[in-house]
Amino acid sequence: MVKNSNDKQFSRTNSAPLSMYATILQPNHSIKYYFKRSKGYINFIMRSGYKTCNINATKIRLEQDIVLHEGDGAFINGDQSNNELSIENIGSINAEFLLFDLE
Repeated sequence: MVKNSNDKQFSRTNSAPLSMYATILQPNHSIKYYFKRSKGYINFIMRSGYKTCNINATKIRLEQDIVLHEGDGAFINGDQSNNELSIENIGSINAEFLLFDLE
């Protein structure tokens, strides 16, 4: 947690071999992430509340064939030749997720 880049009072360091990214992705937008380590995890945050058929829920697509709904997570195994992950918001509202780049 860093309040701003000039104020180290609010920063927290971690010596573990991981990086964590928080993202808010707008509808019909996509991003690509290039892993620096061999493993990853994505946690799709549940914003709409616990309802099985919530029309306000959103979803994201990983690569071209894996769809995650709010509250879902997925482990990612990579290697040096295939370290790219494509993430697309295919819902109608902003999608919030955490992405962990792990060893």
